[in-house]
Amino acid sequence: MTTKRKLTVTIPNGDTISGALYLGDIETPCAVKLPSGFTGATIGILASAERGGTPAAVRTSALDSTTALAITPSASQWVPLPFTEFAGYVDLYFTSPSAEGALRTFEVATRQNDI
Repeated sequence: MTTKRKLTVTIPNGDTISGALYLGDIETPCAVKLPSGFTGATIGILASAERGGTPAAVRTSALDSTTALAITPSASQWVPLPFTEFAGYVDLYFTSPSAEGALRTFEVATRQNDI
């Protein structure tokens, strides 16, 4: 049986990056609900393979080391994530290309990895 959870993470007012969303070793993000009022043109996703590690851009494919995964915002909509791209990551971050004018909260649906 697959366990599913919904987690939240925020980009603070005036910032361009969220705090770390800790996924641990057994969870993978599978969808994100975009915050209403998001002002950026795209939403970037960064990740780290170790807790508190330096985040780097998540790429669109293991075969493409140059194209970062980005989401075109559509407020309050759930967007599926290509969960195979997140295997092995522990911390997840969302970014905006410009400072947000208010607190922006992302909801992230996760699924437990088969172990």
